[in-house]
Amino acid sequence: METLFYKFGFFLYKMLVRPFKRTPMRWSTIIFNKAGQFAVEQDVQGRRVPSGDVIPGYPIPDLCRRALGLDHTQFAGTPPLRLIGVVGRGGEEITVYFSGEITSDSALINRLGRGISFVERSELSSFVPAEVETNLK
Repeated sequence: METLFYKFGFFLYKMLVRPFKRTPMRWSTIIFNKAGQFAVEQDVQGRRVPSGDVIPGYPIPDLCRRALGLDHTQFAGTPPLRLIGVVGRGGEEITVYFSGEITSDSALINRLGRGISFVERSELSSFVPAEVETNLK
């Protein structure tokens, strides 16, 4: 099943980024803990769900896990990160959203070394588009 997600990410890159050579792509992850809260990071740009740039040639879920400093064993369930939505348009910015649940809060907080906190699920709508939030239910 993970292979299908990787192929989908490469397909998006091949069809949207490569032909225009100007469509930036980002990944964003909604990481839940056992209490149902989700992780947000605080940096100079403000509070947001963990995210980063897509690097061509690398599977997007691997980029997410590497940037978060986590591996498969620190997630509850298989696959560790599942695709829940793609938002944006070619020629502009496209964001690929993934969701997962970690086995312990300390796994994420200790690994990132950034200002990570967990926020109640009721605040999710202020961090992600409505169609992505709907796919989480």
